[in-house]
Amino acid sequence: MANELDQPTEPAPSHAAAWWAFGFAAGPFLALMSVLQAAMYLGYVGEPIRWGFLVGVRMLDWYTCALFLPALVWLARRFPLGGPDTPRNVAVQLTTPILFVVLKYALLLPIEHRLGRPDSLTLTGVLAANAVTELMIFWAASAAIHGVEFYRRLRARERQALILEQRLTRARLDALTAQIRPHFLFNTLNSITTLIRRDPEGAERMVMQLADLLSATLRSPDEQEISLREEMDLLDSYLSIMQVRFGSRLSVERDVSPSATGALVPAFILQPIVENALEHGIARRPGPGRIRIAAFRNNGSLELMVGDDGPGIGGDGGPGTNDSPNSGTSGIGLSNTRKRLAELYSGGATLTIDSRAGEGTDVRIAIPFRANSNVPLDETVA
Repeated sequence: MANELDQPTEPAPSHAAAWWAFGFAAGPFLALMSVLQAAMYLGYVGEPIRWGFLVGVRMLDWYTCALFLPALVWLARRFPLGGPDTPRNVAVQLTTPILFVVLKYALLLPIEHRLGRPDSLTLTGVLAANAVTELMIFWAASAAIHGVEFYRRLRARERQALILEQRLTRARLDALTAQIRPHFLFNTLNSITTLIRRDPEGAERMVMQLADLLSATLRSPDEQEISLREEMDLLDSYLSIMQVRFGSRLSVERDVSPSATGALVPAFILQPIVENALEHGIARRPGPGRIRIAAFRNNGSLELMVGDDGPGIGGDGGPGTNDSPNSGTSGIGLSNTRKRLAELYSGGATLTIDSRAGEGTDVRIAIPFRANSNVPLDETVA
């Protein structure tokens, strides 16, 4: 799964050339059917059949239609059906082929004159005799292209949804892996053992918090996003356990705007960043340290920030590992977070790292603000 997730998302290639090739490949078959139809009619009315002229004219007739296939593909993609602009796009799709018909016969008629068609046949006359039939052919081709393009977009959305689901699963697994590492469980269980002697109720609460956290990590929600309040609840469970581990060395400041609590955020987006701040910021700092967590609405964006006052990049904490923000690099966790943000918001999200040697590191995420209708925007996070 990791190799699949690390593949870059490429834009869908243009298939205009493929449509053009298809049109020219189908030309001989369609021309043959047209020749046979014309020959049957000429034989029925007793007219002589000029096979060379008939084949040449019919081939040109269909191949000049094929010239416009790339334009029809472009129209189908530029003015797709099914969205809010469907009435306008339908009008464009119905009227533009009229221009194509005129252009086709303006190109075809001089060539047919050279092949032996009477010079008395004018563009107006040809259009009067064939415009409606040709227009129906162009409309039929446009409908077929729309069907293929709709199927292509559907498959692209299915692939996109699969990638998102895979990366959400990866995020859950990464979070679970970070939480069940031996040193984490050892420190947690050691703290629980200590609490059993002097605070049995506290030990019981800590066991419940650990169970809730592991259960929430393994849970598979249907949505790619959850409310910021839910994300903060998960984070609080994690921090409650870390608070026991670090004791008075750890203080946590939260500054979550009431207008942000109902906003949607990617599930499990904050915990890996907070864990990095603890392991490579607070744990490497002598004496007490502070974690800052902020969230606020900034016009049309939701901004999230996790900061620590640890050694920072180039400080005493060393280069850092496990994709620590303090290392100045993007490892598996941060790389996966960046990919999830790119897939979820199509380039509309950013993740930046600001580290000051000896002062600390801030990780900031900005995503488009989208409200969760099930969570009031005026709720506050304690």
